[in-house]
Amino acid sequence: MASSIYPHMGFLVIVFWALSAMALRAGLVREGKKGLSASVIFAISVALSFIPVSGLNLSGFVLSFIPVFSSGSLFIAAMMLTRLWSGKDPLNNNEWLILLIAGGSYTLVLMVSALGLIPYDLYAAGYGDKWFIGLLALGASALALWGSVLAWWLLATPALWWMEAVPGGNINDTLTDVLFLVLCLVILVNRLLAGKLAGLRKPRGALR
Repeated sequence: MASSIYPHMGFLVIVFWALSAMALRAGLVREGKKGLSASVIFAISVALSFIPVSGLNLSGFVLSFIPVFSSGSLFIAAMMLTRLWSGKDPLNNNEWLILLIAGGSYTLVLMVSALGLIPYDLYAAGYGDKWFIGLLALGASALALWGSVLAWWLLATPALWWMEAVPGGNINDTLTDVLFLVLCLVILVNRLLAGKLAGLRKPRGALR
């Protein structure tokens, strides 16, 4: 059941994030302030998912090319939506760096290993190897003890895998995907550029 519902719910979250960002840019929503209702935007997201495209609805059409949205992609979307609607960033700078750099690097190495370009096949380890699942649990525990929201990303991964939310049975597919890598790169570059621009506006003598 989860394998049929989860991808569509993931699609809705991504569309909801996209429409929310568009509404913010258009001035219909302001971070931390009342504007266009989130429930209205979500209702529009649901309606859009049923638009017919090539004999399928839009959701099914997109999922025929991108069959799953990993916990990584949905975690980024959830963090960005939280910041948009509450005006508060749920992750600090260090947490964003861990998510974007560590998560993005792992995804890149995973893709390279799956293509056979390095001696060790990291992707193959995701087919139920106990040490790999244990490593995820250890990482989630460490992040939880640190008090980081990032723990939910790693906790959701084995949960989705156990529910067979992703076809194929590889836990790596519930952890990360190509969209996650793209989001990591785009957000990281955006944050770096924003930091440089902010630095140019700093008055002389400013420490921060």
